[in-house]
Amino acid sequence: MTRLRRLIATALVDSFGLSLGWTVFSLQVVRDHGLAGLGLCNAAMLCGVALSAPVAARLSTHLDGRALLRVTAATEAGLRIGTFVLLLAGAPLAVVAAAVAASNVVAWTGYAGMRAEVAAADPRGAAMTWYMVAVAAIEAAGTATAALLPTGPAQPVSGGLLVAVVAGYGACLLPTWLVAGGARVPRAPAGPGRPGSDGRPGSAGRPGAGARPRCSPPAGWSCSSGRARPCSPSVSPPSSTAPGGWPGRPWPSPWAAWSPPWWSPA
Repeated sequence: MTRLRRLIATALVDSFGLSLGWTVFSLQVVRDHGLAGLGLCNAAMLCGVALSAPVAARLSTHLDGRALLRVTAATEAGLRIGTFVLLLAGAPLAVVAAAVAASNVVAWTGYAGMRAEVAAADPRGAAMTWYMVAVAAIEAAGTATAALLPTGPAQPVSGGLLVAVVAGYGACLLPTWLVAGGARVPRAPAGPGRPGSDGRPGSAGRPGAGARPRCSPPAGWSCSSGRARPCSPSVSPPSSTAPGGWPGRPWPSPWAAWSPPWWSPA
């Protein structure tokens, strides 16, 4: 099996367990807290999705693909089971919502790592399209499966079936842990505004990091204090006007070839 197929198979297992577990979780929230409670949990989920972007960008400069996927998989598995335990134990809804937000921050950070691995395994756009379509299709199947589960008299899903759903909700991330062993994505270099190898923002990941840039101004230009900053033109007296140039300026006019004879000062 190729690397791309292993990644897609891993995504299928994880996405099916995620959609099935989240649907059962949502039904439990509606039973205990009504639609308002489910709305709060969905808002917390979206907040987690938004916060995952800066978290993923930050972690990618400290962890390579293998470490990122394994850290997020293990953490997310614990948070998935933890949110269920908090809900079933009767914890305050605000605590449950906070756990949902944290779970989605980690989940979408790991999802970004998986997409990066797909791109590294096959940079063609068709490969990423197949990956995304497969995830969307299996999540629909997981949601439909959750809706067809037998229900108990007191709650949507109960007894040993509920225990199996909760366990599978976390265990479906095991393939992600395993497939991370063949990760190909290296650690991202620190970009502008991030601490680099010499401790200054934006210094890592660029040639000659830590060295002071040298400025070589063109004729008629100068750089103050030898520091790397935009050069400013030297102000010269009108007598230094270049042939065909602007009056009082040492550089030639771009329209010098078409300037009339009376344009240049005597």
